[in-house]
Amino acid sequence: MILPNTGGGNVTPSADSDVKNFLKTIELPGIGRTLGEVGRVLDVSEADSRIVARIELGFPADGAHETYRSAIVAAVAAKSGCDDIEVEFSTRIVAHGSAAKPQAPRTYSQMSSQLLRARVALANQPLP
Repeated sequence: MILPNTGGGNVTPSADSDVKNFLKTIELPGIGRTLGEVGRVLDVSEADSRIVARIELGFPADGAHETYRSAIVAAVAAKSGCDDIEVEFSTRIVAHGSAAKPQAPRTYSQMSSQLLRARVALANQPLP
C-alpha cells in the first residue's frame, strides 16, 4: 500500500513492491488491458518525494507513450499523493510460435523447382 505522508505529500511506501504491484493494475487507455498484462515494471525507485518507474511494453507503442504516461502518473498521484512522478518506457517484443528446428536455407535450384511446380499448377487451372 502507498501511504501519503501528511507532512507535505511525501510518499511513504510500506514496501517497494507495493508501488510496483499497483502499477501492474493500471489499465492503459485505448487497449483496455492492464500494464501487468501487456508489459513489465522493470524498476521503481522512490526518494525525496519522487517516484521513478521504468516500464517495458511488449508491443510497439512509441506514439502512445505520452497517453500511457499521463494515465499512469494520474493514477499513481491519486493513490499516493505524490506529484513528482516520472515514467520511462522501453519496448521488448518477444516472438511467439512453434519451437520447430530452424530450417537450412534453400538453394536457388530448390526455390526454382518450387516456383516451376507452382506455375504448372496454376497453368492447369481452368479459367473462370
